[in-house]
Amino acid sequence: MLACVDHAVRPTARLARAVCFCLVLAGCTKASVPPATEPTGVGNVSTAGGAPGANSDSTPPTVKADEPRESVVERTQRRAKLAAKQLVLAEERAKVDGAWASPLFPLALARANGAVVDQTRIDKLYARVKERVCFGQPKLNLVDRTKRKKPSDAIAMIKEGAEAKLAEARAKCAGGDQPLTLLVRMDVIEELESPDKVRATRLKPGVVLPEGQAPGPNDVYEYEIDTLKRTVFANGEVSIESRVFPFKVQEMSKDKGNARATAGGDAVRLKDDPLEVRSSNQLNAAITERILAVVQQALDRHVEGLVKAYTTMALSTATIDAGASQEHHLIEVLAVGGQIDANPTVAQQLSERYELPIADIKAAIAGLGLK
Repeated sequence: MLACVDHAVRPTARLARAVCFCLVLAGCTKASVPPATEPTGVGNVSTAGGAPGANSDSTPPTVKADEPRESVVERTQRRAKLAAKQLVLAEERAKVDGAWASPLFPLALARANGAVVDQTRIDKLYARVKERVCFGQPKLNLVDRTKRKKPSDAIAMIKEGAEAKLAEARAKCAGGDQPLTLLVRMDVIEELESPDKVRATRLKPGVVLPEGQAPGPNDVYEYEIDTLKRTVFANGEVSIESRVFPFKVQEMSKDKGNARATAGGDAVRLKDDPLEVRSSNQLNAAITERILAVVQQALDRHVEGLVKAYTTMALSTATIDAGASQEHHLIEVLAVGGQIDANPTVAQQLSERYELPIADIKAAIAGLGLK
């Protein structure tokens, strides 16, 4: 005869109740009940007594497919170890001659893994980089070779616009002493206006001529057509460092119209059609915009050249001092407006060095708040 008792079993987190079968002859006591065990913390699976509901101690513990295999505690501990490792690397990088910006990479990854990183230290390192690679006060040289008695209105517009473009370029990488000098040379600015007036005729109302018959003087009324063409064109060049960007631009506006015309009495037979031609000031403004587009192109190419130069340095120093010099040059790339993953070889080298996807490294760098 079997009897069931469960009063001697204390429920655990994974074991709501314990069922004990005892032989009546042998008796059932607390001692005959397997001791309760606490969960291990990994998937909350007990290592004693088998999986819940098992009748045999030989049944291996199981973990549900949708259960996380890493607990919050374990993840926190893992990230703390990674952060500590990167902080040690940052201190090692700080001792490398000529690569004083390289600690920013491990500091970024340490912060991404939860470490508290002094923002003042980050800002000082980055400011030192900007002092070396960024621009000082920009300078514009505008040379007017047009030999006009009265300078074109476009000259003042070009000067104002080019200075604004220089200021924008410097704002993206300010705080340094690198030169940013732009030359705009105007060789030709011409404003031409070509008015014309021609007489035309129309059949008077009600006049019908046989096919092929020319109208006579009494069959038509005359009116005048006004034509006006206004043109502004300019030639010159924009240069920065050793790069030269020539330009030849032209803007034109043309229209024709007529005054109100009558065919006897006050009967209106031709409505007033005034000329609609852009003014000289409007054409000069349009010319200025096209020249400023060349100025922007010159500035963009200059910055691209700097990015390329520092990226080349990063490529050539990948295997020196465990990557410290490479990462130093990559911070320079960032300062002048480039991206650390623009070169696929460099991106792969970074990814392999830190055993992380390049997207994670970029996100960590972004978390530094470099300004």
